[in-house]
Amino acid sequence: MIRSVEVNNFRCLERLTVPEFGRFTLVGGRNNVGKSSLLEALFLFMDRMSPHAILRQHNWRGLGKVENKPVSLWAPVFFDYDLSRTICLVVQHGDKKETLSVSLRRDYRLPNMPTPVGHEVTRVDTSSASAPTEALEFVYASPGEQPQKMHLLFDPIRGPSQFIELIQGSIMPTSYLGSRARPPLREDADSFGELDKRDKIGLVLGFLQKLEPQLKQLSIIPVAGEPVVHADLGLSRKIPIVFAGDGMSRMLSLLMGIVRARGGLVLIDEFENGLHYSAHSDIWNATLDAARELDCQVIATTHSYEFLRRACEGLPSEFAKEFRYLRLDRTPEGIVAHVFDHETLSAAFAAGLEVR
Repeated sequence: MIRSVEVNNFRCLERLTVPEFGRFTLVGGRNNVGKSSLLEALFLFMDRMSPHAILRQHNWRGLGKVENKPVSLWAPVFFDYDLSRTICLVVQHGDKKETLSVSLRRDYRLPNMPTPVGHEVTRVDTSSASAPTEALEFVYASPGEQPQKMHLLFDPIRGPSQFIELIQGSIMPTSYLGSRARPPLREDADSFGELDKRDKIGLVLGFLQKLEPQLKQLSIIPVAGEPVVHADLGLSRKIPIVFAGDGMSRMLSLLMGIVRARGGLVLIDEFENGLHYSAHSDIWNATLDAARELDCQVIATTHSYEFLRRACEGLPSEFAKEFRYLRLDRTPEGIVAHVFDHETLSAAFAAGLEVR
């Protein structure tokens, strides 16, 4: 479980220290204070071995196409678009404090060495190893271990490619549900199929029925050759769940994200998106039930005072000790994090204090 994090020079976060996370953490604060950036920083730490580590974050922001230049590809994730800075993420993960630094190398030369056997890495043409290129250098360090590196190389024709010098072991499984981009339908269908194999469909069905009582059953039916989750709502035929409303579709994606992150981390941007206020506490508690069932940590942002209050007041007592609310505030010294446990947040609501 992630216990704390320090973020430096990532997006709008020049310096931010979050001293404490719970197993279930909500993150609030004004617009443009860095809530989404905090989630993206955590995902980048877990996604550090992917050649799509930066591009997928542009997609979450709704930027489908990016100019094939370093300043367009990489500068948006650096504070003030300044590629001369170094992104540094320090994560207290369980009993280990791990560090990831990301910086631009303008004269990187690819070593002329073979691709390691038995590892899934992107193959890189080493015929031009002597030619310098621009690259993002990822350096991961863990106590007592040799630092490990990965480079994203810039190719003006083909775009970024990946070269791994030292292979890092297993990384905590992590799911990210953005406020704009949804996971591909096939991804949710594949996760649903994994649940079906373990005879756990009833768990998901029960959660979704709290949102839509007319729901009778879920099943996978191909659409144009692709598997898609369908819902039986008592109509003349089953329909793709994306046609059953934003709330149903988002809740299914959320639950499938928890399935994919079994034993790991689930990051949710703007949890309440597409959900009616009357269902907030039920949906939040269903999420906590599913996360506990699959041993996941959940960190979610919210803009809604109504959702935050309902999530706090309706929280079952067995989750109270594991809950934290994190509010980000912009101050003259920079963005700071204030952490509330369940008892403190409940007292703030009772006193009518503003906690968003």
